[in-house]
Amino acid sequence: MTGEQPRTRSRSWLQRSSLVFLFDVLMVPVAWLSAYWLRFNLHSPGMMILDHAVLYLLLIMALQGLVCWWFGLYRGMWRFASLPDLIKIIKAALVGTLLTFLALFFITRLNAVPRSVIPLYFILYTILLASARFVYRYLNDHGRWFSQQQRVLIVGAGAAAESLVRHLWRDRAQALCRTAHPRGAGLSLMMIAVKLVEKSMVSVWWGVRII
Repeated sequence: MTGEQPRTRSRSWLQRSSLVFLFDVLMVPVAWLSAYWLRFNLHSPGMMILDHAVLYLLLIMALQGLVCWWFGLYRGMWRFASLPDLIKIIKAALVGTLLTFLALFFITRLNAVPRSVIPLYFILYTILLASARFVYRYLNDHGRWFSQQQRVLIVGAGAAAESLVRHLWRDRAQALCRTAHPRGAGLSLMMIAVKLVEKSMVSVWWGVRII
């Protein structure tokens, strides 16, 4: 049983990472074609330019996917997306855009690719990846999608309890800490202020499942 748990976690992480990787790769054609759409003032760019735009999509998707994987966009979880993740996204989008520019320059000399499409693609791709992650985190923190989460009562105080509360708060856990600072004492006292009877009462009043 103990050997199966790491395998299950590894398999679950691999599935999530694969889905996120697939999403990021599929956002490449969305950003690339939207860049053409914006470049031509929300009109069709014409069949010849559009054919060239679609022709090199697989190359751009491959380059951008490899760059995103290289920058470690799939090591973390969307529910904890933060500023370091945004920086990684910007770096990955920027390097992918530069590689796309160089590849298209050596292949076509950018004859059928408008120059303004390149920075537009970078902006759009960054917005798509970042917005998806932060919207997911917002819904995870404030939405009602994850109704199976359980409330937790933490009995104690101090730096360790505070650190634990900060981590639990991300998962919408209900935390309760009681801290005592008696006069003349240089150390914070760890107090267990909830007895067995009080625990049952708190469980009823607060809906606490884990103490």
